[in-house]
Amino acid sequence: MTTIETLHCATHCVLGAIIATVIVFALSLELFGKRLWSEFIGDYLAAAMVGLAFRYFTEDGTSGRRAWAAIRRFLRGDLLSVSVFEFALLGWLALTELLVFHETLYPSSPVFWLMVQIGSIIGFFAAWRPTLWLIRRGAKEELLGTPQ
Repeated sequence: MTTIETLHCATHCVLGAIIATVIVFALSLELFGKRLWSEFIGDYLAAAMVGLAFRYFTEDGTSGRRAWAAIRRFLRGDLLSVSVFEFALLGWLALTELLVFHETLYPSSPVFWLMVQIGSIIGFFAAWRPTLWLIRRGAKEELLGTPQ
C-alpha cells in the first residue's frame, strides 16, 4: 500500500517536473538571474496542480463541492508526500547543477533527464516514510476501502 501511494505521489511530481520544465525553458523564465529558481517553483506548483487535478477528477459531487473536497483531500493526504518528494528531487537537481556540472543543464540534453530520473528515485525513497505516516494516520483511507 505504501509503495502504491508513494508512486501516486511520484506521478504528481514527475508530471509536474515535465510540465514546468517545458514551460520554464520555452519562455526562458528566470528568477534572481537564474533559471534554476523559476524551474524549482514551477516544478513544485505544477506537481501540486497535477495532484489537485487527480483528486478533483476522482471526487463525486457538483463542481463547487467537488473542488473543495479535492483541495481538502489533497492537503490532508498528499501535500506532505509531494513536498518531501519535491524537496529531495529539487535538492538533487540543485546539487548536480551547482556542484557537479557548474552550468545550466538543458532539457535537450539526455544528462538533464538522467538527473531528473535519479532525483525521482531519491524523491521516491524520501517520500516513503511520510507516506507511510499518512497511511497510518488515516489520511489515505480510500485505499482501505473506507470513505473519508
